[in-house]
Amino acid sequence: MFHSERSFKDFLLGLAVGGSIGAALFNTKNGKKVQKQILTRYHQMSKKAHHYIKDGLGKITLHAGLKSTKRSKMTNRKKKRR
Repeated sequence: MFHSERSFKDFLLGLAVGGSIGAALFNTKNGKKVQKQILTRYHQMSKKAHHYIKDGLGKITLHAGLKSTKRSKMTNRKKKRR
């Protein structure tokens, strides 16, 4: 497989930047504070996402139930007319 020099340089740059950020997050007091903030925000967003999914699924189920009820009423009317 062919790899250009640029992709190797980009990889090394990403490794250096990622390592620096990781070192700052895990080795300093501010890093510990940032970790807690990230985890708190993650849990908040996770709860919101679960709520939206549950709410959306409920609406889909309700909507599908209404459609099937309307269809069964319409088919019952057609049967009565015959």
